[in-house]
Amino acid sequence: MIIGYHKIYKEMIKYKKLNSIIIKWMVRNLSNEQNKTPVLEKEGIYEKDGVLYVRGFNYIERVADALSGETRILILKKLTEGEMDVAELADVLNHSKANISSQIRKLEEAGLVKSAYKPGKRGIKKIVQRTIKEIRVFLE
Repeated sequence: MIIGYHKIYKEMIKYKKLNSIIIKWMVRNLSNEQNKTPVLEKEGIYEKDGVLYVRGFNYIERVADALSGETRILILKKLTEGEMDVAELADVLNHSKANISSQIRKLEEAGLVKSAYKPGKRGIKKIVQRTIKEIRVFLE
């Protein structure tokens, strides 16, 4: 962090601007570079490069609720092997397609999985894939 403040001081001398807005911007950008974490100005759920960023108690609750179900955790574990359709997940986990579909909907609402519809042998099938590798929660 000493290096970060040294850079800020150099920038302030270089441009001779002591405006607190500029200083705040530089601090955010330097901490951003060091942590590789996007600055979250607003509450919400953001996904970038396989990392899910969650800020705000309502959004944290939504993600925690999605992770609280045993079936949903099993779905996430299965999706580490690759994308699967709802029927495959139902067969592997010994659940009904309706139950798996409703569990997937909760995971989608939390931003933990994404789904798409593709043509199958007998109509359209819902393909589900896990897009995140890590979840970061901000309690600010």
